[in-house]
Amino acid sequence: MSVARSRAGLSARVVATVVGLAVVPSAALAAAQGASVSTVAVAFSALSAAALARWLCRDTTERVALLERALARAGAGDLAVRVRPRGGDEVDAALAAFNAMMDRVDVLRERSEELERISAWQEFARTLAHEIKNPLTPIQLAVQEVARKYPGGDEAFARTLATAREVVEEEVETLRRLVSAFSEFARLPEVRPVPADLAEFVRDAGEGDALVREGASRGSIEGARVEWKPGDAAVPVRIDRILLRRAVDNLVRNAAQAGAKNITVRIDRATPSKDEVWLVVEDDGPGIEPSARPKVFEPYFTTKSSSGGTGLGLPIVRKIALDHDGDVVLDEAYTSGARFVIALPVSDETRRSGPTFVTLRAKR
Repeated sequence: MSVARSRAGLSARVVATVVGLAVVPSAALAAAQGASVSTVAVAFSALSAAALARWLCRDTTERVALLERALARAGAGDLAVRVRPRGGDEVDAALAAFNAMMDRVDVLRERSEELERISAWQEFARTLAHEIKNPLTPIQLAVQEVARKYPGGDEAFARTLATAREVVEEEVETLRRLVSAFSEFARLPEVRPVPADLAEFVRDAGEGDALVREGASRGSIEGARVEWKPGDAAVPVRIDRILLRRAVDNLVRNAAQAGAKNITVRIDRATPSKDEVWLVVEDDGPGIEPSARPKVFEPYFTTKSSSGGTGLGLPIVRKIALDHDGDVVLDEAYTSGARFVIALPVSDETRRSGPTFVTLRAKR
């Protein structure tokens, strides 16, 4: 049945109901006061009822027509279309459901576009790693061979040659580290989520504290104190524990390397949506400059020195979060350091939430 026919049927039913209600007292009046008075009263009541029904139906039919036009625009590709409920009846429930559907479509479109961009960067990283890796060994061997075959006799030249060899070998090692990072980004394993308790995940990370000890042994997060706050209640989610731990590890290391002394990893259930939970990593470091915040998740963008970062840590975190049907954002309202929020859909035995991060988009 078309929307127009539905509107016509609705109008007819309202008119019939109102007229019927009006005729009942008019009939009683006719019995008491006579046929002539009754005829006038019934006619007046019928006209009044028709006018009232027309007034009542007009607002309803206008809103139904508004929904019809919005559906047509959405079907034509306008994903930004929304309608504003202004009553409180079943029509408004339909308008609210339409808005929720379009919000979800918008989220899925954004997620799909972001994954496509990351996939393109991964392909670029794969090609770049291949092209850089091939000449590294011949370059290093060539300079070593030149240094080995130099017979000596010129002390100044010998010092120059030794310096050149040292520079070449250091730069080759830097390029190898970059190639390793490119390859790691290009070959991120597929996320395989399974039912889990997010509170248990955080608790295990805190009890083992392997992340801190491993990092401190290499001096990468030495001096930073990491506090893990899983909370008391279980939080059912579907996660890949290995890859999610890798995402948290990247965020904690970034915070420590930026100079933070205290880092907190906690679960936040007080989110605007009951269908999502936030895994928060916050620190008391210097934070991120406002000019750099819009670019922190772009591949190869880094605020570290050229020898200190590849700009791939946060894109890896973003890819892992998106593959969990979630997202990660930098909370720009936090001013005591840096705060990153990973949003994950809550799940249970009977339901799997779809992609989340609707409520997080307002933070960007």
